Amino acid sequence: MAKKDNFISEITKAYTFKGDSLILGAPKLNGEVLTDTFIRIPLKTLNRHGLIAGATGTGKTKTLQIIIEQLSAKGIPSLVMDIKGDLSGVAVPGTINPKIEDRHKQIGLPFSASGSPVEFLSLSNDSGARLRATVTEFGPVLFSKILELNETQASVISLVFKYCDDNKLPILDLDDIKKH
Repeated sequence: MAKKDNFISEITKAYTFKGDSLILGAPKLNGEVLTDTFIRIPLKTLNRHGLIAGATGTGKTKTLQIIIEQLSAKGIPSLVMDIKGDLSGVAVPGTINPKIEDRHKQIGLPFSASGSPVEFLSLSNDSGARLRATVTEFGPVLFSKILELNETQASVISLVFKYCDDNKLPILDLDDIKKH
């Protein structure tokens, strides 16, 4: 029992911050979820870039959902790039199921279903507020990736961008690329 108490003490000390924080989940010790002991992240650190990485099915999307839902609940807007649309569910209240109910009971947090305000932005004709971007704003690397160019073709695009930049020629759309 002393080992568990020491672990809880260390977790509590390590994840207690001055100022507001978000709860990411609960720690486990020897396979046991420790109820009412939380893994937190200080709110003031979320003004930086972040990376959530892991294999398929490890909870990357769920972790990001948890973060943006809590930020929204605190009135903090988030800009999230979601190519596949996995995060769009934060717009509607979730539904309870036995797995979620069990998880919340283990963690020691009540489940409350609520939706978050969202605005979908799109570069294509998909649903959402349509954004406009010039080819220049994409830059040669991203533009080449979007077009799935090979290394030689990407090098040519880089030269076109360089030439246009050096000669103050705008690259607004595909017609400008063809022209230059």
